[in-house]
Amino acid sequence: MSKPSISFVLLAYNEQEDIAAAIADCRNIGRQHASDYEILIVDDGSTDRTAEVAEESGMGDVRVIHHETNLGMGASMRDGYLAARCDYIAHLPGDRQVRAEALIEMFEHCEPDKIVVSQFRNPPSGRRRAMMSVVFRLLTKHVGGLQVDFAGTYLFHRSWLERVNMEEASSDTFFFSFQLLELCRRAGAMFSVVEIPTYLREQGVSRVATPSRIARMFVEIGKSRIKPS
Repeated sequence: MSKPSISFVLLAYNEQEDIAAAIADCRNIGRQHASDYEILIVDDGSTDRTAEVAEESGMGDVRVIHHETNLGMGASMRDGYLAARCDYIAHLPGDRQVRAEALIEMFEHCEPDKIVVSQFRNPPSGRRRAMMSVVFRLLTKHVGGLQVDFAGTYLFHRSWLERVNMEEASSDTFFFSFQLLELCRRAGAMFSVVEIPTYLREQGVSRVATPSRIARMFVEIGKSRIKPS
């Protein structure tokens, strides 16, 4: 197939040490493997220089979306997706634990009616995080009523944002992705799965697995159950 145009949505909260490298990763992949690209940085209420570093790293290919306060990963994805201009969209973490190179193989599978989801070839280490992942997926399936699953990122055509009711993907946490993918599945989307590598965080400390974020996500799974199809 011809090269796709791609909107990279980089999710960033206090990532001033890594955001320039994450932007460079996206730029390299965009120039080599896409017909056109843009890099959207969603600065989710950072208190450091994340936004400034992102803007300084631009070469006419970077836009920064600012959240005045920290709204959550789901809110950042939603705002990034809705601001995207290219045909295909994928989100990536600003800390580079999942990198733009993971999208190369995913590009080979992309079609307007297909969503390409990733699974980790080498899941993040740590017994606590592995147990959290298992519990989260069980709750997502049996409490949230969702049948989709992924780890890392996914690549989808921008038209899906108009083909589903985005108001039903209301979570401001990571659970937003599961809601959106389930809505797409019920609307007829086909799925392909690609295994991707994950990397250890090089700078700072992960903020995904804090107790408050975990509690908030579990509450949202119970509150925002999508009605069975």
